[in-house]
Amino acid sequence: MRNQSEPEQFEDLVIELGNKMVVLKVQPFDTDIDVDGMLKIDYHNVIGEILTFTVLFNRIGNLRAEQENIVSVSAMDMKVFEAQMLKEKRIELLKTEAKATEAIVDAAIKTDARYRIKYTAHYEKVKNYGYIDSLYWAAKEKAALLKVISGYLRPEEFSGELLTDTVNGVLVKASKKLI
Repeated sequence: MRNQSEPEQFEDLVIELGNKMVVLKVQPFDTDIDVDGMLKIDYHNVIGEILTFTVLFNRIGNLRAEQENIVSVSAMDMKVFEAQMLKEKRIELLKTEAKATEAIVDAAIKTDARYRIKYTAHYEKVKNYGYIDSLYWAAKEKAALLKVISGYLRPEEFSGELLTDTVNGVLVKASKKLI
């Protein structure tokens, strides 16, 4: 957990948009995330939820994009690895077999310990993406519910005092009136 007197740490994300470079300042999550707590709506602090959840939802989206990239790079690495293994196993089998059929080469690749280790690591990344993707869709549902709830609130309900607190991992500073 970050000490509130410490400066916030941001990651610079550089994105090329045509002939422009855009730098996004992305604040990462703390290392420990209480998923169940994040996805519950605190009905005692609905205003805080409404005001801060879009920031949290954005962080979840960033996390999802990062993990999706990790899976994509891993998939590309697997294709390169398989091509290398195919070449290696063909050469190996041609030295020992009269005819190295596609099925024999494929079996030799899939029974190789390096192949299994690589694929196991790749599937672990895919599984992690599944967890984050599930979190993303649950957070999207919470955002939709908060939108519905906010439609039922009257402006005078926003005039209450808001204490300095962290809601959804977002620091909200004290204010006399919100509106």
